[in-house]
Amino acid sequence: MKKPSERPKQSDLAISATIEESCMLQLLVETLAESHSDSRSRFKKVQPGWKAIRTSSIEARVSGILNLSGKKNMSIPFVTGFVFTCTKAIKGKYDLTWSNSLS
Repeated sequence: MKKPSERPKQSDLAISATIEESCMLQLLVETLAESHSDSRSRFKKVQPGWKAIRTSSIEARVSGILNLSGKKNMSIPFVTGFVFTCTKAIKGKYDLTWSNSLS
């Protein structure tokens, strides 16, 4: 078995993603979470020191640009599905707390 003559050179690569209309997307997701809420259901009693919350999850398509920066720079548009989860305390509105790409 041959020994590799030299280790592969490492290169600097930076990856970032920009989501189009992110503020509008957040507002849409929080509004949809509120519309899926059943106002008749009550918060369950939990042990002292804990706080009851409601959750609502929504799947939505997200578009944006993936930026790769290194020796060569590239911008790649994308559209993919995300699952967004909103939480709500006893009093207040739903707030976007978690998102996860489905791809």
